[in-house]
Amino acid sequence: MRPVVKSNSVARQINRLAVIHALRTHGPISQAELARVTTLSAPTVLRVVRGLAAEGLVTGDTKGRSSGGRKPLLLRFNATAGYVIGVDIGGDRLAGAIADLSGRVVQSASAAIAPNGSLLAAESLYGVVRAVLDAGAIPLTRLRAIGVGVPGIVRGGVVVHAPAVGWRDLPLAAELEARFGAPALVENDANMSALGEFWFGAAQGARSAVCVMVGTGIGAGVILDGELYRGRRQGAGEVGFTVFDRRCLGTRFREFGCLETFAAGPGIARRARAVVSRGGGRRIMELAVVPEAISALHVFAAARDGDVDAREIVADTADALAVALANIAALLDPDVIVLGGGVMRSADMLLDRIRAHVSDAVPGGPAIVRAQLDDRGTVMGAIARALVFDPLPASSDDAEEQASAPRAAAAIATTRHDGA
Repeated sequence: MRPVVKSNSVARQINRLAVIHALRTHGPISQAELARVTTLSAPTVLRVVRGLAAEGLVTGDTKGRSSGGRKPLLLRFNATAGYVIGVDIGGDRLAGAIADLSGRVVQSASAAIAPNGSLLAAESLYGVVRAVLDAGAIPLTRLRAIGVGVPGIVRGGVVVHAPAVGWRDLPLAAELEARFGAPALVENDANMSALGEFWFGAAQGARSAVCVMVGTGIGAGVILDGELYRGRRQGAGEVGFTVFDRRCLGTRFREFGCLETFAAGPGIARRARAVVSRGGGRRIMELAVVPEAISALHVFAAARDGDVDAREIVADTADALAVALANIAALLDPDVIVLGGGVMRSADMLLDRIRAHVSDAVPGGPAIVRAQLDDRGTVMGAIARALVFDPLPASSDDAEEQASAPRAAAAIATTRHDGA
């Protein structure tokens, strides 16, 4: 089993990612040009390139144009040096994919999660990891990392609480590493999607971004100045617990928060069933057939068909989300807020109203955009996390690296990274 490598230096991670992104975007490229593009010093670029070459992530097989002396070696990013598995755990299903280091998906798989079956959910996860490895014919020795997005609170690789799948205090990262021998990066699903959108999706070019996922629950990944912000108890971004209505005050919320119970998929369906029980929502019932089968998808479809009650439910959902996003905008002042998740597949029914309300409430507020990666967000987030791993020990140059990291982060933020 290969050792699991972890790096504690944020500055080294930023510098490493800056070089990788420059290689992917501008390669083939000389080492001198890497220093210019990333704004890093020549010694820092040399250290990073040596480390990447040792891992097989960089190759140099072409000579550049000479300016009078020896022809420079041109460096390329080797996207097939390894593979990353990303798994997105939803309320009733999980989806996984294996991709190379450019984000090209090789194989994908999915599985249902049994209701209230925490052990079955874990076995389904392990099964999906095995399935994508087998389908892609990828040996374990080429697996760089496994990224898992969990709908709950994660601390140090332990799933503290994920009510949607019935997990409490599950050492998921350790279990995955023991089974597959590769680093396991377990994050809150919104955090993982935020990383994907930040490096490869709708938040490219931003310094700070908040990625809000609206699905079975509501959560957010918060990236400030290029770093994922987790909070004191690793609970930052639990937007589902936002109190959007004073009538929520005095109610004790435990499994799901005030905003989630109203505007997440199950909350939308619950409100629709209440309308149907009073004799309304005729088109909703036509689509769902029986009240028990009503889902958020039926509500949005009925709204598109002109059902007045469905349209009111959709408008109320947009308004509740707008309150939460306006508060995020006022508090954090991010460059962009990215909206994703299953509910936002109906963004055409929500986004314009949300934008208008937030713009009215917060002058000069952030751009509010639809997520680009959708189900691939966790996979792309896992790739970004995998590329951060730096097996070289800390060196005497760390002070210089700390000083240069902000410049490198700025260089990353001005570059778009196609290939997702």
